[in-house]
Amino acid sequence: MNQEVSGMYINGAELVVFLDAVESPARQDILASTLYAQLAADKQTPKFTDCSNWHATLLKALTTFGWLRLELLGREDDCLKSETFTPVDLFSALLPEVLGSWRGKKLEDLLSRLFCSPLSDRALSLRDRSLLLADASPTDSAASTTVSSALMQISFVLPTGEKVSMCVGLKTNETIAQNPFTQSFARQKLVGEINCFGLIAKLDDLRYAQFRNKINVALSERRDELSLVVEGCGS
Repeated sequence: MNQEVSGMYINGAELVVFLDAVESPARQDILASTLYAQLAADKQTPKFTDCSNWHATLLKALTTFGWLRLELLGREDDCLKSETFTPVDLFSALLPEVLGSWRGKKLEDLLSRLFCSPLSDRALSLRDRSLLLADASPTDSAASTTVSSALMQISFVLPTGEKVSMCVGLKTNETIAQNPFTQSFARQKLVGEINCFGLIAKLDDLRYAQFRNKINVALSERRDELSLVVEGCGS
């Protein structure tokens, strides 16, 4: 299967990577439906403080708007147990075999290019939507600690239309780097557990047809702001 990048978007707080050619109408439906589902989940559940319930709400919204779940990928127990890790390590562990070539360095290189200087405006949009920084939380009367939360999302859309979506959520006492996706985090500085989720799903065109106009109208004034094409960052 050809796995060259044919398009990449920052869609809400999700990086969506299209592999090979996906027809434009189908591409727009995928982006619109997932963006609308994100916004619906954000409205109902605070994603940075309740990642697990936010993800459950997102799955429910996706199902409502026509996405068919084919397979769930990973649980918190599947997250790597090493003392230091990068989000790339966690995403690589979630990737199914069909995307095995993207594990490790290939995914890291893509994310590094995304955050290079010419793409900084797009990359910073993704960073801003993925992080809640420096939430001061007093631990006792004499001291306090800052907790930053990250909820990072990456999806690959296969030429068949199947969408492999992955989500990594964490809270840490560490300072978040400009590129959090490739940052090395210390497990001992985490606050709580890492949340790792993955899903393979496909949009049912017949089921989505009843929502298409409603969603397009609802997104019409915000789409240009929330769904951003990324140029010049292919594989």
